[in-house]
Amino acid sequence: MPSISGPQLLARRHTLWREFGCDESPPPPLRGKLVENGKSGSAFLVPGGGGVNLSVSASYSVLFKQGNKQEAALLRSFYPKLVEHYANGAGSLLTPLLGWLRYVPPKGDAPFEALMLENAARCPPGSSSGVPMWRPFDMKGIRLYPHERRFAETFGARGLSVPARRAAELRRSLEADVRFLTGHGLVDFSYLISVWVAGPARDCDEVARDVEAAAAAAAAARASRTSASLIPAMYQLTDVAPPQQQQALSPPHQQCVPVVLRMALIDYLREWMLPELFEDFRKTISRDLVAGERNHAVVPVAEFGQRFVSYFGEQLIRPLPATGLPRNLLSWASGALRACAAVRLRWPQMRLRWPEMA
Repeated sequence: MPSISGPQLLARRHTLWREFGCDESPPPPLRGKLVENGKSGSAFLVPGGGGVNLSVSASYSVLFKQGNKQEAALLRSFYPKLVEHYANGAGSLLTPLLGWLRYVPPKGDAPFEALMLENAARCPPGSSSGVPMWRPFDMKGIRLYPHERRFAETFGARGLSVPARRAAELRRSLEADVRFLTGHGLVDFSYLISVWVAGPARDCDEVARDVEAAAAAAAAARASRTSASLIPAMYQLTDVAPPQQQQALSPPHQQCVPVVLRMALIDYLREWMLPELFEDFRKTISRDLVAGERNHAVVPVAEFGQRFVSYFGEQLIRPLPATGLPRNLLSWASGALRACAAVRLRWPQMRLRWPEMA
């Protein structure tokens, strides 16, 4: 469907030309990429240009994922609607699908259909030296599975704190995306959250002010689509400190760490069909009854969507707490005094001009 993918690729042509090494003759083949905690079993490839480094996510803006027969069948009718959804300007967290094509490996291996996706785990520009700090978390969004526990171990059970206005924007985009996906009978999608430590631990009030200022500056310059934006956030060391260190970190010495995160929804091309129905039934018997709770992710569409959205506010993202009342009152009083001083300085001029005004 070149009429749909073409405009998306043309908008990125200069970057893609460099990443694919189109100046070389012949252009280099794609290169295989291991995905941390990848569960789909699909092959991943990235462009093979000279400036692309497999271990540095900032060096490539797109990647390819091997498609399966179910995805190919779905895309014939779904692809136009998908592009229309995340390009509508209202904001979306869906990882953009930039192209759908057939890839022929250079060594005679069997060709396969590939999905060309935006690199939703790309670290911030200029952060190559800090790549080890850029950590992707593939979160199912239903419950905290064993491979996802490092998120809570790193940032605490309450997750990352994001300025309230930005958190509300993310939630609105998420709810719209989930309505769109579940409306087309899709399930088993995931969160991809990538986090970059943006500075050392400092007093929480100082970090909160910096994070809110960074969020305000980003809002003024950001494009409408939220999936490509970098989101200022923070987390408290108390949330992840061992019990014996909790007292040392308690107020007024509470320490917080500023971070930048990128959030996207991935793996959203799985329909609720007969195999999914059987999987839900089998795991309900073999796992849920043993665990005493819903313990698997492939559940009916409406239930999956509701739990996925709830998970956002319960374990991933929470609004940054408002600044304390005393500081707000002090700020208000300071502003009021400045306003009174300005009026007092202008009062003689206003009084002299009164006859003219009358």
